[in-house]
Amino acid sequence: MAMLDDIILTETTALIKDIGRKIDNGTPFGSFSTSLYDTAWLARFRTPNGDWLFPQCFQHLLQMQEPGGGWPVYGAEMDGLLSTMAALVALRDHQEDRLANEPGKEAISCPPSIGERIHQAEECLRQRLQSWDVASTVHVGFEMLVPALLRMLEKDSNTKQFEFPGRPALMSMNQRKLAKMRPEVVYGPKTTTLVHSLEALVGSIDFDRVSHHLNEHGSMMGSPAATAAYLMNSSQWSAAAETYLKSAVAHSSGLGSGGVPGAFPSALFEVSWITSTLLKSRPSAGILLDSPESTKIGAFLHSQFERHGGTVGFDSGLLADVDDTAKTIISLRLLGLPVSPKTMIGEFEGQRNFRTYQHEQNGSFSANCNVLDALFHCQDPQGYRDQVVKVSRSLCTDLLSGRFRDKWNLSDGYSFMLLSQAFVKLLKTWDRDHLGQLPVDLISEEIPIALLQTLLQTLHTQSANGFWTFGANNTASREITAYAVLTLKSLSSIPWHSHLWLQVEWHVNDHLWVAKVSYALPPVARAYIIAALGAESGPSYSWGDKVKETVRRNLASFFPRLPTFSQETTWALEGDVMLGHLYQSPLSRATPPERQGSGKVENKYLAYIPFTWIATNRRNNYPLPSSVLWDMMVTSVLIYKLDEFMETVCGNDEMDDQSRQRLRSTVQELCDFHVDHEEDRIGHHSDSSAEADLDCLKRYTSHILNNPAVLQSPSPIRKQLHSALAICLLAHIDSEEDNIQFSHQRKTQRDEMTCSNFTHPRDSTYYTWVQTTSANSTQTPSTFIFFTCLSAAAASVNTSTPRSGRRRALLRRSTPDLSLFRTRPTSGGQYTDLGSAARDKAEGNLNSVDFAEFHIPSRQPHDKIRSTSSTGKRKGEDYDGDGHPPNSSEADLLYLAEYERECMHLAMEKLHVEMCKDHHHRGTWKMSALRVFVDTVILYGEIYLARDISNRRRAA
Repeated sequence: MAMLDDIILTETTALIKDIGRKIDNGTPFGSFSTSLYDTAWLARFRTPNGDWLFPQCFQHLLQMQEPGGGWPVYGAEMDGLLSTMAALVALRDHQEDRLANEPGKEAISCPPSIGERIHQAEECLRQRLQSWDVASTVHVGFEMLVPALLRMLEKDSNTKQFEFPGRPALMSMNQRKLAKMRPEVVYGPKTTTLVHSLEALVGSIDFDRVSHHLNEHGSMMGSPAATAAYLMNSSQWSAAAETYLKSAVAHSSGLGSGGVPGAFPSALFEVSWITSTLLKSRPSAGILLDSPESTKIGAFLHSQFERHGGTVGFDSGLLADVDDTAKTIISLRLLGLPVSPKTMIGEFEGQRNFRTYQHEQNGSFSANCNVLDALFHCQDPQGYRDQVVKVSRSLCTDLLSGRFRDKWNLSDGYSFMLLSQAFVKLLKTWDRDHLGQLPVDLISEEIPIALLQTLLQTLHTQSANGFWTFGANNTASREITAYAVLTLKSLSSIPWHSHLWLQVEWHVNDHLWVAKVSYALPPVARAYIIAALGAESGPSYSWGDKVKETVRRNLASFFPRLPTFSQETTWALEGDVMLGHLYQSPLSRATPPERQGSGKVENKYLAYIPFTWIATNRRNNYPLPSSVLWDMMVTSVLIYKLDEFMETVCGNDEMDDQSRQRLRSTVQELCDFHVDHEEDRIGHHSDSSAEADLDCLKRYTSHILNNPAVLQSPSPIRKQLHSALAICLLAHIDSEEDNIQFSHQRKTQRDEMTCSNFTHPRDSTYYTWVQTTSANSTQTPSTFIFFTCLSAAAASVNTSTPRSGRRRALLRRSTPDLSLFRTRPTSGGQYTDLGSAARDKAEGNLNSVDFAEFHIPSRQPHDKIRSTSSTGKRKGEDYDGDGHPPNSSEADLLYLAEYERECMHLAMEKLHVEMCKDHHHRGTWKMSALRVFVDTVILYGEIYLARDISNRRRAA
């Protein structure tokens, strides 16, 4: 511990002194790592007399070109893509100059191999464009930058030299961006974020009309690339801009080597981020506050804050943003200086959260975390209660929907860290009665769900070596590990969570902070690592009575006995159960109440449904956002409600054929693709008793067919869903008729042997019944289509049917057979029938074992399947040589179920290979999402083998 304290003291002192020295120098400073993209723009830059102004930048590009022809990828594929495109343009410019009558002059800077280098770069670029996942790209302004670079690369060609699958989507995004932000806006007096990416407008604007955007340092919003583009396309030379570019080359992190950063200078960003990070952690806070530099830092930040009227950008004179403003407020408050967030609120507050820039529409997840944190550091946070509630709800919603991946940082861990710190601060402030009354659902459901989900996902993503990883190659990252450690240590103080302490090794070399390309920022990264090393773990805060235990673990001992979870760690299952419990109350409110006259019902399935989707999503490495899981939870509850409705209404002896036929007509009308049932959305209530009986049916069909993700899906997919839902509901009615017929048969026939055979099935054999009436009456096929619509909408991918006939066949083989593991408790399905045999017999429901194929006399008949032990065997039963119960009907049924399960798994394996052929990353994601669905449906089968969780409704 003494050695650790020495490291913290040494590193903190060095970092603080470095900041103080830079402030004393009085010159612009910034430590962003070099950007090959910006370097390429300076490599193209000429003086008015035609000389290359920065030949060292071109040499830097040549040195950094990889053997494969491209340039390195830092953090994300967008890095290599933008860098390669910009560098290729620079190489072509130098090649053209070499061929233009001045070979001797350019011999030193332009090597003879330039032609081969260009050819290799073009081939590398084509490969990268082919595999580029446009939909998941978050880099700032990529939808403007890439089309602009494509125009430069294809300017002398009549054809598109660089076609790729994502180009239509990219150009569509480009047009939407231009429609919202016309290039002409840069002619006006107001500076917008478009100025930082001015190079994207080459050929689209008159650069002579944007000179007024040059700031006090001579830059275009601190961007070397934008500033170079301005000078290259303006008819008026700017000595200030030239000086800025020379300063960026000489005094930035490249230190004259030729490399320049993507943003320079960045003094306010670095000082505020480092200061706020160190001051939140002990003992670094004490070291900083006791140092003479603390006064300098406070004076520097305060002067900039006051000079710009209560808001700041990432450097002096640059466009103000809410992120740097919030961090500056936090820093100044921790330094003991009085500042107010009122200007920040006035300029950046939007309808649902805070905008990053004043004229932007959307907010950043991490920036809103910092806003929330800043409000709690101000005097009288209760005065900002409305903003606290607004931002908190926005963060919970974005986390639920998967929109927490930030455009300013490539790591989910960064967002998790800021969220956990802000929400823990919120809980402490509320616990001290400094926030007044907060909405009950926010404080008791939404925030606990967000924090527990953050905790579990952070723990799950830790590598076996103790580190957290980053990038496609899952490289161990010290900075990501620091984020995770700060997240866990922050959450460990909450009474709901266990204590945790992690050791972190010292090293920094990661490109995580996102601009046009990723950039590593050693000073800020060092601050986070120092904070992680010195952060306290455990309940250092003494909680009052307001924050109490809100989770239960009563099911944590049940799930490990299921085959799916037999090898799971205890903490993972306990966490899933705890998170599932938090969903029970909102899930109960979101689904319809029991029918009148149904009596008090326990609804045991409410305790299981949230867990099933949460646990399977975790097991498959979180491919789905919680919003998709929530919709599937609601769907699962509605399925149970629908089954109960069918049993009670359609399965009633008093329902005549005419009424049953009217019900069929209602089903066909509700599922008609050409009829709009928008008014039947979930939440509709009717006063008519007849209508009330159908209310459950209307709710279910509306929930499925009118979901926004379904409505935005292609028409063929929607038609397929309407058809599958109609087939399911109509077969459900047929199944209830079979149940009534079988119940009558049992009442009129006394012989137990005869009574166990269903003698009048509508289908001639068990095989035809399980493939038609039984399979069709399950919700699995329609629910699967619904699930794909939700998943595709959440991930912004196409929901169209696979183009390959092979893939379509494998997909059908992987999903229809899931009716064998169906979630609904009545009619056929091998696994569920094994678990519900006793209930089906008591209620008069038709079960698989009631068919003649399974009726073989046994001296030891079994009426029910008992709970399984941890080995998977049923307690209290003897087993044959294959490990199955001796009752031959049950053994045969289990054998068939396991056979079908093996066939399904084989189809899944082959489908995985096919799906990953074209695009490995997207194919892997699709298969992970599919496995969540498959695993969940299989899990219900395992649950029913061990425990019947359905409501009993009637006696035979």
